Amino acid sequence: MNAERWARLTPDQRRRHHRWEIQNQRRRTQFDADHEGHEIIEHPSGSRPRTCLTCQRGDLAADSVMVQRAVEGRAKAADLLPAERLEAVRILTAKGHSAREIAGSLGMTDRLVVRDRARLRELGPAWQVAA
Repeated sequence: MNAERWARLTPDQRRRHHRWEIQNQRRRTQFDADHEGHEIIEHPSGSRPRTCLTCQRGDLAADSVMVQRAVEGRAKAADLLPAERLEAVRILTAKGHSAREIAGSLGMTDRLVVRDRARLRELGPAWQVAA
């Protein structure tokens, strides 16, 4: 914020702006801690939040316990990392479940199951094993 604009603010507006800056710095610090060592995109304008490509792509290792819980229907897709969701979709697909059945079991849309299956085909044979 430039000096001219700052001078026009009331004391209450200055306090709120200062509070916002402190909260924003805390969010950035927490983001940095949560995504240390990950590939991050800094948007040039700074108006949009940073994006972690590592988490978005699902490059993190899947937790086998969470995957097993998802396959058994005890965990939903919202609780899983992308890699864990992909692994659960792979296992359920290998067992012969339809996209609709998988979507119902994991609490996600049919379309997301179709996209995950397409992603698994792109990843190649390492992900394609029989049930």
